[in-house]
Amino acid sequence: MIMFFINLTFLLSFFIADTAHASNPNDVKKLDTFLKKKAPGAPATLDLAHEDMRAYDFINPKGAGKEFDGANMEGTNFSGKDLKRLSFRKVNLKGACFEGANISSVRFVDCDLSGTNFKNAKLTFGGFRDSNLSNADFTGAKFESIGFTKVKLTGANFDGANLFRVSMVDTDKEGASLGNATMRDCSGMGWFS
Repeated sequence: MIMFFINLTFLLSFFIADTAHASNPNDVKKLDTFLKKKAPGAPATLDLAHEDMRAYDFINPKGAGKEFDGANMEGTNFSGKDLKRLSFRKVNLKGACFEGANISSVRFVDCDLSGTNFKNAKLTFGGFRDSNLSNADFTGAKFESIGFTKVKLTGANFDGANLFRVSMVDTDKEGASLGNATMRDCSGMGWFS
Protein backbone atom coordinates (compact mmCIF):
# COMPACT_ATOMS: atom_id res chain seq x y z
CA MET A 1 0.00 0.00 0.00
CA ILE A 2 2.84 2.41 0.84
CA MET A 3 4.56 1.58 -2.45
CA PHE A 4 1.28 2.29 -4.33
CA PHE A 5 1.01 5.70 -2.60
CA ILE A 6 4.63 6.54 -3.45
CA ASN A 7 4.10 5.52 -7.09
CA LEU A 8 0.87 7.51 -7.31
CA THR A 9 2.57 10.54 -5.75
CA PHE A 10 5.41 10.18 -8.26
CA LEU A 11 2.95 9.99 -11.17
CA LEU A 12 1.02 12.99 -9.90
CA SER A 13 4.18 15.05 -9.87
CA PHE A 14 4.39 14.42 -13.63
CA PHE A 15 0.66 14.40 -14.42
CA ILE A 16 -0.09 17.88 -13.11
CA ALA A 17 2.73 19.91 -14.53
CA ASP A 18 3.80 22.93 -12.52
CA THR A 19 4.34 25.94 -14.79
CA ALA A 20 8.03 25.98 -13.90
CA HIS A 21 8.40 22.41 -15.19
CA ALA A 22 6.12 22.50 -18.23
CA SER A 23 7.18 25.64 -20.04
CA ASN A 24 9.01 23.74 -22.77
CA PRO A 25 6.68 22.02 -25.31
CA ASN A 26 9.16 19.13 -25.59
CA ASP A 27 8.94 18.55 -21.83
CA VAL A 28 5.15 18.33 -22.07
CA LYS A 29 5.36 15.93 -24.99
CA LYS A 30 7.70 13.71 -22.95
CA LEU A 31 5.30 13.92 -20.03
CA ASP A 32 2.35 12.80 -22.16
CA THR A 33 4.37 9.97 -23.71
CA PHE A 34 5.53 8.86 -20.26
CA LEU A 35 1.95 8.78 -18.96
CA LYS A 36 0.65 6.82 -21.93
CA LYS A 37 3.39 4.18 -21.61
CA LYS A 38 3.76 3.95 -17.85
CA ALA A 39 0.38 4.92 -16.45
CA PRO A 40 -2.44 4.60 -18.95
CA GLY A 41 -4.94 4.23 -16.08
CA ALA A 42 -3.62 7.14 -13.99
CA PRO A 43 -6.59 9.48 -14.50
CA ALA A 44 -9.04 6.80 -13.34
CA THR A 45 -7.14 6.36 -10.08
CA LEU A 46 -6.41 10.04 -9.59
CA ASP A 47 -7.65 11.34 -6.24
CA LEU A 48 -7.36 15.11 -5.85
CA ALA A 49 -10.24 15.56 -3.42
CA HIS A 50 -10.05 18.88 -1.52
CA GLU A 51 -6.75 19.86 -3.17
CA ASP A 52 -5.85 23.48 -3.92
CA MET A 53 -4.89 23.42 -7.61
CA ARG A 54 -4.34 27.16 -8.07
CA ALA A 55 -0.54 26.77 -8.30
CA TYR A 56 -0.66 24.40 -11.28
CA ASP A 57 -0.84 24.94 -15.03
CA PHE A 58 -3.32 22.73 -16.87
CA ILE A 59 -2.52 23.88 -20.39
CA ASN A 60 -0.05 22.22 -22.68
CA PRO A 61 1.95 24.89 -24.55
CA LYS A 62 1.06 23.12 -27.81
CA GLY A 63 -2.63 23.49 -27.04
CA ALA A 64 -3.69 19.98 -26.05
CA GLY A 65 -5.43 19.88 -22.71
CA LYS A 66 -5.53 17.22 -20.03
CA GLU A 67 -8.08 14.52 -19.40
CA PHE A 68 -9.21 13.90 -15.85
CA ASP A 69 -11.60 11.11 -16.73
CA GLY A 70 -12.80 9.10 -13.72
CA ALA A 71 -10.92 11.21 -11.19
CA ASN A 72 -12.13 12.20 -7.73
CA MET A 73 -11.87 15.99 -7.48
CA GLU A 74 -14.53 16.63 -4.84
CA GLY A 75 -14.03 20.04 -3.23
CA THR A 76 -10.97 20.82 -5.37
CA ASN A 77 -10.09 24.52 -5.73
CA PHE A 78 -9.63 25.81 -9.30
CA SER A 79 -10.51 29.43 -8.46
CA GLY A 80 -9.00 32.01 -10.81
CA LYS A 81 -7.39 29.33 -13.01
CA ASP A 82 -7.14 29.44 -16.79
CA LEU A 83 -8.62 26.07 -17.78
CA LYS A 84 -8.61 25.34 -21.51
CA ARG A 85 -9.31 22.24 -23.55
CA LEU A 86 -9.85 19.95 -20.58
CA SER A 87 -11.99 16.84 -20.46
CA PHE A 88 -13.88 15.81 -17.34
CA ARG A 89 -15.75 12.51 -17.86
CA LYS A 90 -17.30 10.63 -14.95
CA VAL A 91 -15.50 12.95 -12.54
CA ASN A 92 -16.65 13.72 -9.01
CA LEU A 93 -16.41 17.52 -8.78
CA LYS A 94 -19.02 17.87 -6.04
CA GLY A 95 -18.49 21.15 -4.16
CA ALA A 96 -15.48 22.14 -6.30
CA CYS A 97 -14.62 25.84 -6.68
CA PHE A 98 -14.19 27.40 -10.13
CA GLU A 99 -14.82 30.94 -8.87
CA GLY A 100 -13.38 33.52 -11.29
CA ALA A 101 -11.90 30.79 -13.50
CA ASN A 102 -11.58 31.15 -17.28
CA ILE A 103 -13.09 27.90 -18.57
CA SER A 104 -12.74 27.60 -22.35
CA SER A 105 -13.43 24.57 -24.56
CA VAL A 106 -13.96 22.36 -21.50
CA ARG A 107 -16.33 19.38 -21.57
CA PHE A 108 -18.05 18.03 -18.48
CA VAL A 109 -19.70 14.67 -19.27
CA ASP A 110 -21.45 12.46 -16.74
CA CYS A 111 -20.00 14.44 -13.82
CA ASP A 112 -21.26 15.24 -10.34
CA LEU A 113 -20.96 19.03 -10.07
CA SER A 114 -23.59 19.45 -7.38
CA GLY A 115 -22.95 22.42 -5.12
CA THR A 116 -20.07 23.60 -7.32
CA ASN A 117 -19.08 27.29 -7.23
CA PHE A 118 -18.82 28.95 -10.66
CA LYS A 119 -19.29 32.52 -9.34
CA ASN A 120 -17.92 35.12 -11.76
CA ALA A 121 -16.40 32.39 -13.94
CA LYS A 122 -16.11 32.84 -17.70
CA LEU A 123 -17.36 29.79 -19.60
CA THR A 124 -16.88 29.72 -23.38
CA PHE A 125 -17.22 27.16 -26.19
CA GLY A 126 -17.86 24.09 -24.05
CA GLY A 127 -20.63 22.31 -22.30
CA PHE A 128 -22.21 20.06 -19.75
CA ARG A 129 -23.81 16.72 -20.69
CA ASP A 130 -25.51 14.07 -18.54
CA SER A 131 -24.26 15.81 -15.40
CA ASN A 132 -25.65 16.85 -12.02
CA LEU A 133 -25.38 20.61 -11.41
CA SER A 134 -27.94 20.76 -8.60
CA ASN A 135 -27.42 23.80 -6.39
CA ALA A 136 -24.45 24.98 -8.48
CA ASP A 137 -23.77 28.70 -8.12
CA PHE A 138 -23.27 30.60 -11.40
CA THR A 139 -23.83 34.06 -9.86
CA GLY A 140 -22.28 36.71 -12.12
CA ALA A 141 -20.82 34.09 -14.49
CA LYS A 142 -20.35 34.92 -18.18
CA PHE A 143 -21.41 32.28 -20.72
CA GLU A 144 -20.75 32.20 -24.45
CA SER A 145 -21.63 29.26 -26.70
CA ILE A 146 -22.26 26.81 -23.86
CA GLY A 147 -24.60 23.83 -24.03
CA PHE A 148 -26.44 22.12 -21.21
CA THR A 149 -27.74 18.74 -22.43
CA LYS A 150 -29.57 16.30 -20.17
CA VAL A 151 -28.30 17.98 -17.02
CA LYS A 152 -29.89 18.50 -13.63
CA LEU A 153 -29.93 22.19 -12.68
CA THR A 154 -32.40 21.99 -9.78
CA GLY A 155 -31.75 24.83 -7.37
CA ALA A 156 -28.90 26.26 -9.50
CA ASN A 157 -28.32 30.01 -9.20
CA PHE A 158 -27.75 32.06 -12.38
CA ASP A 159 -28.50 35.42 -10.70
CA GLY A 160 -26.70 38.27 -12.48
CA ALA A 161 -25.20 35.91 -15.06
CA ASN A 162 -24.61 36.97 -18.68
CA LEU A 163 -25.77 34.23 -21.06
CA PHE A 164 -24.96 34.51 -24.78
CA ARG A 165 -25.75 31.63 -27.17
CA VAL A 166 -26.55 29.23 -24.34
CA SER A 167 -28.72 26.21 -25.12
CA MET A 168 -30.50 23.91 -22.72
CA VAL A 169 -31.84 20.59 -23.99
CA ASP A 170 -33.67 18.04 -21.81
CA THR A 171 -32.56 19.95 -18.73
CA ASP A 172 -34.24 19.86 -15.31
CA LYS A 173 -34.35 23.51 -14.16
CA GLU A 174 -36.82 23.15 -11.29
CA GLY A 175 -36.11 25.72 -8.60
CA ALA A 176 -33.24 27.28 -10.57
CA SER A 177 -32.97 31.07 -10.52
CA LEU A 178 -32.18 33.57 -13.31
CA GLY A 179 -32.68 36.78 -11.30
CA ASN A 180 -31.23 39.85 -13.06
CA ALA A 181 -29.55 37.64 -15.66
CA THR A 182 -28.96 38.92 -19.20
CA MET A 183 -29.79 36.52 -22.06
CA ARG A 184 -29.10 36.86 -25.80
CA ASP A 185 -29.56 34.25 -28.53
CA CYS A 186 -30.40 31.53 -25.99
CA SER A 187 -32.59 28.48 -26.52
CA GLY A 188 -34.40 26.11 -24.18
CA MET A 189 -34.33 28.63 -21.33
CA GLY A 190 -38.07 28.42 -20.61
CA TRP A 191 -39.36 28.47 -17.06
CA PHE A 192 -36.90 29.53 -14.44
CA SER A 193 -38.15 30.55 -11.01
